[in-house]
Parts: sequence; C-alpha cells; structure tokens
Amino acid sequence: MNYPKSISDKRLLWIDVDNYRDFERSGDYEFKIEFLNPVQFNTYEQDEGAINGWQKYSRCNFISATNSYKTIYSITRVFYTTHENMKTYKPKAGDEITFRLTVRNKSTGETKEYIFTEELKLPYEIEKYLE
Repeated sequence: MNYPKSISDKRLLWIDVDNYRDFERSGDYEFKIEFLNPVQFNTYEQDEGAINGWQKYSRCNFISATNSYKTIYSITRVFYTTHENMKTYKPKAGDEITFRLTVRNKSTGETKEYIFTEELKLPYEIEKYLE
C-alpha cells in the first residue's frame, strides 16, 4: 500500500503489485481486491453528471494487467465509499486496513489469494479534506 506524500495528491491510498511486469508480459492474469477492513472501501459512488447522477460501483471486480503501471487499485479521498457510508465512517491515520488480493490466471483458472494488513498512514489531517 502507498500513501500520498502531500495534500495535492487526491488519493487516499493505492495498491501496487511489485512484480507487475511479470504479470503484464503474459497478459493472462487478473487482480481483485476485497477489503476485509474497512468493508466500506468495497463500494463507492461517483457523480456521472446531470443525466445519470450518482452511480454506485464495486471495487471487488477482477481487472486485467494490461497497462504498464504497477498500481492496480487507487482510492481517492472524495470517492472512498458511498455517501451513506461516509456518514458513519471517516478514515483516519492509524486505522487498520486489511484486504485480500486475488490473482487469477485467465488461461488456467488457477487463483491465489493473499491477505495484507497495514496501518493507514497519512501525511496530514485527512478529516479536513474528506467530503
């Protein structure tokens, strides 16, 4: 997990795969993140304009390793969860973040799961900047 170095970075956190190049070359792998704590990170809402309004999305979907960036998931400060969840959950420095990373080989169907736990680290008082 990575954290912003300054207030100008609009991300709350992002997850990198260190050996991403190995996955990218084959093109056969997909990644899925499921947050075990806080579970509020698993869904978020985003404003899709006047016609569509606020739409709810899940982060618990497989994504392919198709670009040259090792970041597989980013969570921004504004869209860290749904509006309803924002009423009761505000991330703060020191919160325990636990997530399950699932790596799936699209050709063989083989999956491997890894669980990571880390303390949320923020370089500033994030509560001021969460909407």
